[in-house]
Amino acid sequence: MRITSVALLLLFVALLPACRSNVPAASDRDDDGDSSGDSDSDSDSDSDSDSDSDADSDSDSDSDSDSDSDSDADSDSDADSDSDSDSDSDSDSDVSPSPVRIQVECSHGTTRGNCNSTFTGAQTGTELENGDTTIGYIEHGDTMSFHSVDFTGHDTLTVRYAKEPSGGSLEVRLDSAGGALAGTLTPSPSGGWSSWQEVDIDINATGVHTLVLVASFSSNTTLGILNLDWVELSDGGTVCTNCGEDTEEEDTEDDPVIPDLDPIVDGPIAATTRYWDCCKPHCGWHSNMRQCDINNNFLSSGRNDASGCNGGPVYQCWDYSPIEVSDNLSYGWAAFNNADAACGDCYQLDFKSGPVSGKQMVVQVINIGDGGTNAFDLLIPGGGVGQFNGCSTQWGNPPLGATYGGFYTTCSGDRTCIHNMCQAAFGSKTLLMEGCDWFLGWFENSNNPSVMYKKISCPAGITQVSGI
Repeated sequence: MRITSVALLLLFVALLPACRSNVPAASDRDDDGDSSGDSDSDSDSDSDSDSDSDADSDSDSDSDSDSDSDSDADSDSDADSDSDSDSDSDSDSDVSPSPVRIQVECSHGTTRGNCNSTFTGAQTGTELENGDTTIGYIEHGDTMSFHSVDFTGHDTLTVRYAKEPSGGSLEVRLDSAGGALAGTLTPSPSGGWSSWQEVDIDINATGVHTLVLVASFSSNTTLGILNLDWVELSDGGTVCTNCGEDTEEEDTEDDPVIPDLDPIVDGPIAATTRYWDCCKPHCGWHSNMRQCDINNNFLSSGRNDASGCNGGPVYQCWDYSPIEVSDNLSYGWAAFNNADAACGDCYQLDFKSGPVSGKQMVVQVINIGDGGTNAFDLLIPGGGVGQFNGCSTQWGNPPLGATYGGFYTTCSGDRTCIHNMCQAAFGSKTLLMEGCDWFLGWFENSNNPSVMYKKISCPAGITQVSGI
């Protein structure tokens, strides 16, 4: 039987819907309903039913089953397996606490120096210095307290301080001067009262407390212990010395705070004497060394001005008192009448006689002196005013002792008598009183010991004080 073309056309139209039900509706080669080349019903190229390109069923671009973009199995955005946003393996969201810096002048009032009302506090016995930005004259029993300090997460206290003689400590206590002891700093000399360094100590405290700093030096209740700039709580780190951002460049490995001095072998021998006349030093006319007015304030100029011993405005600064660096080393300044000596030169002195024998001192030449040729006339408060006397004008006629030899000569070497004369002459003049204590302590009340000497490079602890 012949089928007409019209019949064939009708048959094709009738069969067409059935054929369509077995042909994919998309343009890919799989049998799902999307246009990708995989076997699922979404529009990506993987085999799951979500809209990303990985093999899991969530909507992110990683291979785990959570909804974040990392490759772990939790729902946060870090790469660990817990549910918090930090990088450790626990389930909390902890982070290291920010350091808490406390400007110590806040103990004198919230508007002092750099305090800016950060902490309220109180103090006993201390004095503000450097434009109210630091605290000095810190002696045994003095305190500084700061309220509402949160110790949580902090186990380290960094202390920025300056110190001349050794001895004493700074206790960190909680809530009162007699409260729980959280830590102790035993500061070593930094090289001068304006030579700052930073040291870390461990702290054992948590929660909110009043932080109380207590100065302690029971064996010498009148000696200054240290000056303070700031303290800072943090969550730990390597103990550091001289690592502060303002540390002077001189404090490097090539010029440490405490130099290692070999004993002098077969050097020349010289005598020593002592003096303190308050006059403008000879080198004040020939260098840019630091000089002071009648109240011991640094002068920005004065090189060409007359000495206070001759009615002028320039005097010797009290900072030129000797500095104890360690049990066996001190720094100081001297007059030296020697053809090879120039202003600013430094000499190593190895003491060869008297109680101080075996110790060393580095002195810088700032005066010519009248102790005789090849003799070091050491600057020691109470050592005698010598040929000139500016101290009566500067200090107001205190007891000065013998013109040559000072308090030691007047007291025939008696320690108690010398100490009492120092107290009567200097009172609250801490730097001068410390010079007296140095003479009785480190120098062991020695009377003009002999030395072996040689010229050396000046350490930073000396040049930072003198400026030359």
